[in-house]
Amino acid sequence: MTPWVPTAQPVKTDPLGTTVADLRALALRALARMYRSEHRLFLFAVRHRGAKPVVEGVRRRYTAMTLLGLAGEDESAAPQALGGEDVHALCGRLL
Repeated sequence: MTPWVPTAQPVKTDPLGTTVADLRALALRALARMYRSEHRLFLFAVRHRGAKPVVEGVRRRYTAMTLLGLAGEDESAAPQALGGEDVHALCGRLL
């Protein structure tokens, strides 16, 4: 009888996990330009009219959703997205 010898298994990639990671990275990069420090809130939308982006309103709801998303990210992500503002202070103002 031949002894069992472990063989190398091919590394499986998780396409969904890769896609989610890519989307999260894209979202984090976009957050900084969506934050309006003068209002201390996030924009509702940025639409392109021709070659020019047009911003549309700020919303407390979008700010709250962003804070929920940032809670699952590395601590360094929030200050970058909020222009250095403290995430806890922003959250406190929403309540």
